[in-house]
Amino acid sequence: AVVSTQSTQGQEIGKTQTNPNAAALKKYRTGWEKGDSNMLYGVLDKTFTHTITYKKMKKPFKSIKSNGFKKFMSKLRNEVADKGGPPKKSSDFSRHATVKTRKDGTGIIETGIITIPRFSTGRYERKADKGKILWDRVMDPVVLIPGSRSPKSQPAKKNRWF
Repeated sequence: AVVSTQSTQGQEIGKTQTNPNAAALKKYRTGWEKGDSNMLYGVLDKTFTHTITYKKMKKPFKSIKSNGFKKFMSKLRNEVADKGGPPKKSSDFSRHATVKTRKDGTGIIETGIITIPRFSTGRYERKADKGKILWDRVMDPVVLIPGSRSPKSQPAKKNRWF
């Protein structure tokens, strides 16, 4: 996202600059789409937490901190490939839909739907502040039936990474 700087008289001054929070969210989203743990890790805040939650559970099913994220991604890539999703070396790992953003204090929260083809889909929300991703949540993910885009009625907790 590009923003322009304006003087108090409303005239534009200087060149446009990139919002670091919007840039971090875009890089993080692209990292997920490519399945690139290095790209993802590069924008994580040191306090980052990735969680998967289900409405019926009172607490998150699994939380991953920034220091365990690369290991999580490696396990996830293996699990996805083993279950018929994108191959481990594929750079077409996931897709995002209905992406929306809103301001939250000094940061930005992004929401949408993330799908790992032939594996799982779920709603997500994530927050960026000071050019870093603070947290990422996947809510109520479901397993996709192999060869179909239709979700099973069961939550995705059968997959180890959930």
